[in-house]
Amino acid sequence: MADLVLTREEAIDILDGNPQYKVILDDVVETTRWTIIYDFIFQNLETGKYYQGWYQVGATEMQDERPWEYTTPKFDEVEPYEVTVTKYRKVTHE
Repeated sequence: MADLVLTREEAIDILDGNPQYKVILDDVVETTRWTIIYDFIFQNLETGKYYQGWYQVGATEMQDERPWEYTTPKFDEVEPYEVTVTKYRKVTHE
Protein backbone atom coordinates (compact mmCIF):
# COMPACT_ATOMS: atom_id res chain seq x y z
CA MET A 1 0.00 0.00 0.00
CA ALA A 2 1.34 3.44 -0.94
CA ASP A 3 2.17 5.97 1.78
CA LEU A 4 1.03 8.93 -0.33
CA VAL A 5 -1.66 9.07 -3.02
CA LEU A 6 -2.04 12.28 -5.01
CA THR A 7 -4.26 13.51 -7.78
CA ARG A 8 -2.72 13.64 -11.23
CA GLU A 9 -2.74 17.44 -11.06
CA GLU A 10 -0.91 17.48 -7.70
CA ALA A 11 1.77 15.08 -8.94
CA ILE A 12 2.33 17.03 -12.16
CA ASP A 13 2.58 20.22 -10.10
CA ILE A 14 5.49 18.65 -8.16
CA LEU A 15 7.10 17.43 -11.38
CA ASP A 16 6.77 20.93 -12.84
CA GLY A 17 8.65 22.56 -9.94
CA ASN A 18 6.23 23.45 -7.15
CA PRO A 19 8.46 25.33 -4.65
CA GLN A 20 7.01 23.37 -1.69
CA TYR A 21 8.81 20.29 -3.02
CA LYS A 22 12.31 19.43 -4.17
CA VAL A 23 12.71 16.94 -7.01
CA ILE A 24 15.56 14.62 -6.02
CA LEU A 25 15.48 12.17 -8.92
CA ASP A 26 13.65 12.08 -12.24
CA ASP A 27 15.48 9.44 -14.27
CA VAL A 28 14.61 7.03 -17.05
CA VAL A 29 14.71 3.47 -15.70
CA GLU A 30 13.23 1.56 -18.63
CA THR A 31 12.20 2.05 -22.22
CA THR A 32 10.01 -0.01 -24.47
CA ARG A 33 9.01 0.51 -28.05
CA TRP A 34 6.09 2.71 -26.98
CA THR A 35 6.83 3.87 -23.43
CA ILE A 36 9.51 5.57 -21.34
CA ILE A 37 9.32 4.80 -17.59
CA TYR A 38 10.75 7.20 -15.01
CA ASP A 39 11.79 6.74 -11.39
CA PHE A 40 10.67 9.83 -9.47
CA ILE A 41 11.80 10.88 -5.98
CA PHE A 42 10.87 14.15 -4.32
CA GLN A 43 11.06 15.76 -0.91
CA ASN A 44 8.24 17.62 0.82
CA LEU A 45 10.17 20.64 2.13
CA GLU A 46 7.59 21.36 4.84
CA THR A 47 7.72 17.90 6.44
CA GLY A 48 11.20 16.87 5.28
CA LYS A 49 9.82 13.52 4.08
CA TYR A 50 10.96 11.85 0.85
CA TYR A 51 8.70 9.93 -1.53
CA GLN A 52 9.39 7.63 -4.48
CA GLY A 53 7.15 6.52 -7.31
CA TRP A 54 7.14 6.21 -11.07
CA TYR A 55 5.41 7.51 -14.14
CA GLN A 56 5.50 6.83 -17.85
CA VAL A 57 5.23 8.86 -21.02
CA GLY A 58 4.86 7.97 -24.67
CA ALA A 59 8.14 7.19 -26.43
CA THR A 60 7.15 8.56 -29.84
CA GLU A 61 5.14 11.45 -31.19
CA MET A 62 2.43 8.90 -32.02
CA GLN A 63 2.17 7.79 -28.36
CA ASP A 64 0.52 10.79 -26.75
CA GLU A 65 0.77 9.61 -23.14
CA ARG A 66 1.51 12.07 -20.35
CA PRO A 67 2.65 11.38 -16.75
CA TRP A 68 0.03 9.50 -14.71
CA GLU A 69 -2.48 9.69 -17.55
CA TYR A 70 -3.62 6.09 -17.02
CA THR A 71 -2.46 5.48 -13.43
CA THR A 72 -3.00 7.02 -10.00
CA PRO A 73 0.10 8.78 -8.63
CA LYS A 74 1.15 6.61 -5.66
CA PHE A 75 4.34 7.09 -3.69
CA ASP A 76 6.19 5.19 -0.98
CA GLU A 77 7.97 7.09 1.77
CA VAL A 78 11.71 6.54 1.44
CA GLU A 79 14.80 7.79 3.22
CA PRO A 80 18.24 8.65 1.88
CA TYR A 81 21.21 6.51 2.81
CA GLU A 82 24.89 6.54 1.90
CA VAL A 83 26.51 3.96 -0.33
CA THR A 84 30.25 3.47 -0.68
CA VAL A 85 31.38 2.30 -4.09
CA THR A 86 34.82 0.94 -4.92
CA LYS A 87 35.90 1.40 -8.51
CA TYR A 88 39.07 0.36 -10.32
CA ARG A 89 41.31 2.16 -12.79
CA LYS A 90 44.21 1.09 -14.94
CA VAL A 91 47.59 1.26 -13.26
CA THR A 92 50.21 3.18 -15.21
CA HIS A 93 53.82 2.16 -14.74
CA GLU A 94 56.49 4.77 -15.15
